[in-house]
Amino acid sequence: MINEICNIFSREYQKSGDALIVDNYILSPGDYVKFTLEDQGEDIDIFNVDKKTDRFQDRYRKFAKMDCVSGLISMNKPIDPGKIVHSNNMYAFYVKKENLNSTRGKLNEKVIDRYYDILKNPEIKYKSKTKSLELYLKFENENGKPDGEFIDKIRNWIKQNIYKIADRLNLNKTYLKLFYSTDQKNYERESQRYIIPNIYNSTKYNIKIGNKVYGLPDFNMGLNSKKPYLDNKTRKSRLPVLIDSSTVSMEKKLFDSLLNYSAERKNYIYVGEDIEAVNYKDNRKTDFRGYFLRINKGKEVEIADYDSITEYRYKLKRDIEVFPIIDRGIGKNFELSLSILTDIGELKREVSEIFFNKYLENNFFTDAKDINLNDAKVKECLLRYRYGFYTWFYKGEDLLVSKFWNRMTLYLLCNSINKGNVNRAINQFNLRHAVLGYFNDGKGGEKMGAVVENVRKNVDRKINIKEDKKYEVEIENDREYHFCIGQLLNYFYSLNKSSSKNYSFINTIINARDVKVVRDKLRALFIKYDYAIQSSFRFNNMYYMVLSYEPEGEIDKDLIIAGFLCPNLIYKKSEDNNKKHNDTSKEED
Repeated sequence: MINEICNIFSREYQKSGDALIVDNYILSPGDYVKFTLEDQGEDIDIFNVDKKTDRFQDRYRKFAKMDCVSGLISMNKPIDPGKIVHSNNMYAFYVKKENLNSTRGKLNEKVIDRYYDILKNPEIKYKSKTKSLELYLKFENENGKPDGEFIDKIRNWIKQNIYKIADRLNLNKTYLKLFYSTDQKNYERESQRYIIPNIYNSTKYNIKIGNKVYGLPDFNMGLNSKKPYLDNKTRKSRLPVLIDSSTVSMEKKLFDSLLNYSAERKNYIYVGEDIEAVNYKDNRKTDFRGYFLRINKGKEVEIADYDSITEYRYKLKRDIEVFPIIDRGIGKNFELSLSILTDIGELKREVSEIFFNKYLENNFFTDAKDINLNDAKVKECLLRYRYGFYTWFYKGEDLLVSKFWNRMTLYLLCNSINKGNVNRAINQFNLRHAVLGYFNDGKGGEKMGAVVENVRKNVDRKINIKEDKKYEVEIENDREYHFCIGQLLNYFYSLNKSSSKNYSFINTIINARDVKVVRDKLRALFIKYDYAIQSSFRFNNMYYMVLSYEPEGEIDKDLIIAGFLCPNLIYKKSEDNNKKHNDTSKEED
């Protein structure tokens, strides 16, 4: 797959050149200095870079061009064997500012000499690596030897001025990066002097076929004596892959580009006809087929996930209309969340806010210990189900979510009720059933909104019959039965005048497996609150209806919850009175 992606990147690189990398390059926080041999450290201009620095200013872009070619391939392949100096060519000098401390810092003249001695005579670095030396000497034959005299001049300038510059800095853990003022082509040539012998994972794997050298690339690849499981033991050549020097150079540019994207937190990469990088908070906004990468930024870029996407759709297969199945909450601050969701980005934001307290969007791959979510059950669901949401929202695969949506949302809905957050539960109930309808293609029976509306009207009519001459005060089906249970639970809760009351008592009924448990719990609640039950023919009718009915199917948790969350019909006199009661009879945490 990397070969195919590299080919696509190569086509773009042919059009744009190094601008494809430089234009998106982000300087790491620190201090940047461009110098000539005539400059003095006491008054040379210092460019400080942090996360707020304007990336589009001319000065920033000039440093970006020099910096993007002057860094190490990895910390395992330094010019300086002591790993104190982190640059790769004679014109650049990178050191962490903490190493410039006069008492604790590790930089000294010996380290500076060691770095420039190797740049002056690179054969020193490769004397024990025959194949690396061969690659270097081939480059030297084509491009000439390093300018030793000029290297000494830069060495002396660094010795004389770097501590004068350090005196003007905050010596923290960011970098001081010094760049000699010269043509960009010089930087690119001297950078290649370092890159070509070091671009492969290890030159001991290199083989020569005809006039071309093939080797194991070093990008997102590890192979050494400690990792024998990466060997391909079923082939004559056990190496995972071998590529030629021109291809590996383009692959390095690809990974440099990916590193830029990861620095911008554009962790999701879509590779089709071209390459598009998407911020972790956003979504690709057009349909897509092709390759997908999820990358992370560490010391180098890491491909954490890759896939071949057959059909990613930004627009949903059908709109998801969130109906007000239950439309009244508690208090003046209640906000009913209604919407028509048309694309996957809108759905992601709605699911994250309604079910995960806005934590899902930012924590698809955050370590559990770093997620500061106080609700343990919400965090549990986030960790358990976030991968499924990731595959839907970024890869277009909704199979996993369709299998756990019903179970997960019911669990979180019950948790919200248990926590006393009725307003959140109402919005969760509405969104839960809107998405269930989406997964069921709008088929599979009546929509929950129509079900609740019909059941509520029937129950309302029946409990208001004062003289039941026609024997109409009877439950007709399981839906009415379960809705009435929820209404009774709501009513009993309203009678509780304790200052520490909560909703946890309804869990026993919601999780009950047979009708006897339900009846026993209702009877216990009736006995507990009989002192507070006022003479009410509505309550009497509803309680009678529940006790006299024998349900045929399993307990319908959704209808119980709907009955509990809906305005209570026992108290109903008018819509205004009903609203007044619901605003005062419940309390939220």
